[in-house]
Amino acid sequence: MTIYETIKAAISVKQAAEHYGLKVNRNGMACCPFHNDRHPSLKLNEDYFFCFGCGAKGDVIDLVARLFGLTNLQAAQQLASDFGLNQKPPAAADMDKPKRPYIRQFREDEMLCFRVLTDYLHLLEDWKVRYAPKTPEDTLDDRFVEACQMHCYIEYMADVLTVGDLEERVALVDKLMQDGKIAFLQEYITRNHNKFMGYTKNENGDLVIVPEEAEIVRLIFRLYLEGYSAKKISQYLEENGIKTATGQDKWYDSVIFKMLRNEKYMGDALLQKTYTVDFMTKKKVINKGIVPQYYVEDDHEPIIPKELFYRVQEELARRASMNKSAVTRKKNQKSKFSSEYALTGLLLCGDCGQEYRRVTWSRNGKKKIVWRCSNRLTNGTKNCKKSESLEEGALNRAVMEAINRITRGDGDFVGAFRQNVIRVIGSYSGEQEPDEYDEKIKEKEAEMVALITENARVGSYTDEFDERYRRIAEEITILKEEQIETRRKKKLADSYEQRLKDMDSFLEKQTCQIPEFDNDLVRRLIASIKVVSAKKLIIRFQSGIVMEQEIRYE
Repeated sequence: MTIYETIKAAISVKQAAEHYGLKVNRNGMACCPFHNDRHPSLKLNEDYFFCFGCGAKGDVIDLVARLFGLTNLQAAQQLASDFGLNQKPPAAADMDKPKRPYIRQFREDEMLCFRVLTDYLHLLEDWKVRYAPKTPEDTLDDRFVEACQMHCYIEYMADVLTVGDLEERVALVDKLMQDGKIAFLQEYITRNHNKFMGYTKNENGDLVIVPEEAEIVRLIFRLYLEGYSAKKISQYLEENGIKTATGQDKWYDSVIFKMLRNEKYMGDALLQKTYTVDFMTKKKVINKGIVPQYYVEDDHEPIIPKELFYRVQEELARRASMNKSAVTRKKNQKSKFSSEYALTGLLLCGDCGQEYRRVTWSRNGKKKIVWRCSNRLTNGTKNCKKSESLEEGALNRAVMEAINRITRGDGDFVGAFRQNVIRVIGSYSGEQEPDEYDEKIKEKEAEMVALITENARVGSYTDEFDERYRRIAEEITILKEEQIETRRKKKLADSYEQRLKDMDSFLEKQTCQIPEFDNDLVRRLIASIKVVSAKKLIIRFQSGIVMEQEIRYE
């Protein structure tokens, strides 16, 4: 057999494509590297490939020859070398080849460059209108000048990435990725943009809520608490035609996570997240403790209540603790988060505290769905001796019965919970407001300054001065401690008040029995479920209500 026959018999087109970095989906389709392909149009069969976009076609040798600019012989010998077919690479294999990126990495870099360039283009278009001179005598704003100078050039580069041939796109991406140019431009855009989702800046640089976008932010937070993953939230937004803050149709998971963690949405601001390391190049890096950071509470009007924001942070932490694959997970570590089943992560073993897992039993040709302690499944009775296996049907019925008891307002526990909340809120109502302490502290500080000034004028140091100074300093310390404690109580009262409002709002909307198990409803209402026995659960609701629930088997 010739080398060509050997290669074609041993290596399929799909194998070679995946080896050299093309991402092939389950249907054997990939984005064509021979033209500017945004959607998969290259069909990869066992013995040949064909592009429905540009018409490129051939066998595995033709594919590699076109990818790397080789002759057919060089491509065959390169394949033999890369796949270990014991063919000696020719001298040509060692010579310099045209610089081509690893295909998959190139695709990622190209998409990043295109996204950053279009964001910068939108920013320049905004500056060109917003900062245009009103009269011929006006001094030109630097941002208007930058927009006039850079707009055409940035538009040209975006066009190259859109309709340019492969050689032009590779050269441009290489140029932009060198020395972190695209990363610098991305940070520059973020620093100078007048708005991000939910907010814009007024003429003074203060954050102002954009009502339409604020609704999108609230929707994202609500969907996450209802059990949606970041990926599903992105899909939901795209399917409903909701655009990003920069007007893009595509939502990225990373953007969703950044929004969910952004303290600005609850009205606070963390200053100096980054700092400048080189004032000549204006290079900024993430601040990891090199310079002080300052956290400012109530810096601007919030979109998300603090209580809701903190619940999202708890849910982020909970899911992150579960997010380990089965391969890398140790015996007692938690499993990967799943948004398909609401009870995953909520149902806990009353014996060992580990989470329950949904499993399928097969006996005599019949299948049965049960929930079992993951610790017992992994380690047997050694670490968990008394956990119970629960039938899914009976478990789901018990959970929905508990929810229906809440919706009907049955039992004394709802009234008791309301009384507890009112008592907590009432205990705070007699306290001073935290801001009222500021005036008292300022008065004491002024008294201390006056004492020091008087002592300096007299020019003598006495025991009386020392005693008065110590007493004022102690009073200031006490006032500050009381202010901190009052703030803590106010946050607690606000938290319980918000829970009470959420509960009342939900109860008002529920006027009938909920017959079937509802994943979204369970995620919204329930914080955890503890399995006490095969017939008893302890359910803790997000509102703070805790109740016992019987499991009834048919």
